[in-house]
Amino acid sequence: MDPLTFYVGRVVRAFGENPEQSRQRDLSAHINRDKQTIKSLTGELSWDYKTGLVLVDTPRSQGAAGFLSRAGRIELRNVTIDCKNEFASVLVISLDDEPLATSKKILIQVMTEERPYGFKTEGNRITSLGGMPFGVKKPAVKVSLKLEGGGEAKVIALDENGYATDKSVTTRGDGVKAPLEIELAEDAIYEVVERP
Repeated sequence: MDPLTFYVGRVVRAFGENPEQSRQRDLSAHINRDKQTIKSLTGELSWDYKTGLVLVDTPRSQGAAGFLSRAGRIELRNVTIDCKNEFASVLVISLDDEPLATSKKILIQVMTEERPYGFKTEGNRITSLGGMPFGVKKPAVKVSLKLEGGGEAKVIALDENGYATDKSVTTRGDGVKAPLEIELAEDAIYEVVERP
C-alpha cells in the first residue's frame, strides 16, 4: 500500500483467507508523485509537498497553511488569501454551522512563525536555541470573502484569549456586490466577521 494513501482518505484493511479477493482502490487520480501533490477523495483537501502548501476548501471552512508568500494569491470557493509572510496558516471558519457564503458569524485565524528569543541559524544549522519569551512574526495578511445575502459586515479583532479589542481592522467592499476585503490587524491572530 502506498504510504500516501492515508492523506487521501480513510483506510480500511481487512484480512481474509482468500488472497485472490485482495483489492486496492486506484488512487492515481489523487496521488501524483511526479508533481508531488495529493488530493483527498472529496477534493476538499490538497497538499503540494513539493512547495509546502496545504489547502482546505469546504463549504464551512477554507484556508491555507505553509509557505504562503511563495504561493502568491490563493483563491478558494469563498475566500481569497494574500499573505506576505514566508510561512503562515490562515483559516476561515463558519461559527454558526452555515456555509461561509451565508454565515452570520465567521472566525478568521492566522498564525505565523514563532521562535524563542535569541534563536539563530546559519544556513540549515541552528546556532542558538534561544530562550523565553517566544516571539511571533506579525501577520501581513489580506483576506477577501465572497458572501451572499445583504447587510453590512462588522469585523472585530480579538485578543489571544478571544476577547474583543478596539484594534483597527481595515475593510473594503461588502462581500456581495464586491468581495469583503479585510486587512488583518498585524497584532491580532483572530478576527470575527459579524453580519446581520
